[in-house]
Amino acid sequence: MAKKAHREKATGRQPGRLVELVEEFNSDAKRLAGPPDEKALTAAAGYWIGYPVFREVIEFNSDDPTERYSGVAALDLAHVEATKVLMRKAASMGLDPAPLWEGQRVCREVFLTWKPWSDRRGVAVSDMWPDCLGKHRYDLPQGQQDAIRDAEAVFVGVALELGIQLPMLSRGETVVLRALAANHPCPMTLEDMEGRIELSVKTIGPCVNGLIGKGLAVRPNGPRSGATATADGLEIIRKFPSS
Repeated sequence: MAKKAHREKATGRQPGRLVELVEEFNSDAKRLAGPPDEKALTAAAGYWIGYPVFREVIEFNSDDPTERYSGVAALDLAHVEATKVLMRKAASMGLDPAPLWEGQRVCREVFLTWKPWSDRRGVAVSDMWPDCLGKHRYDLPQGQQDAIRDAEAVFVGVALELGIQLPMLSRGETVVLRALAANHPCPMTLEDMEGRIELSVKTIGPCVNGLIGKGLAVRPNGPRSGATATADGLEIIRKFPSS
């Protein structure tokens, strides 16, 4: 459904579309609350990463505050049920599901005040959650940053188990992760990587931090030491070598 939402914004505002969306969100919420299956898991993952896209579609298709409120309320209900599905899957894999619950709460909390589309209505948000935050992610209170990072690490593990390829890495992060994976298990400093890939230290640093935030890299010897790929990072490269 997240891909469908992206396509809708290219066709312009559609009268009555918000009413249809509310019906779809409510229907999905009921389905996600029902017996678990693989389709429900895939749909749940779509709601997790696609929340910003759905929010923008709601904003774009109505100027009426009451209609928007109804749309967001229905979306939030589907988002909560999607999170419960992902939590059950995480627990079955031996992962701590608690960060997912806090992560979905923080996601909605962020969008109460942050509206990246407000100055460019109808223009698609190119990144999904949490990549849509961009640099704004590091302006958030530390507690929210921690919640986003911890939830993202659990979600990546679930997504890998489901075989879902996510639009989660920037070009720079992909290049850096490949370098870390190739040198695994030996950690690499920023200077080590600069000598092997066509990126500067100034660019590599934020990429490494982004990978660590996603649970795909770690600095095993402390915050100022070299980094290496985690098991999830290695799995990303193994499963999706061309991403």
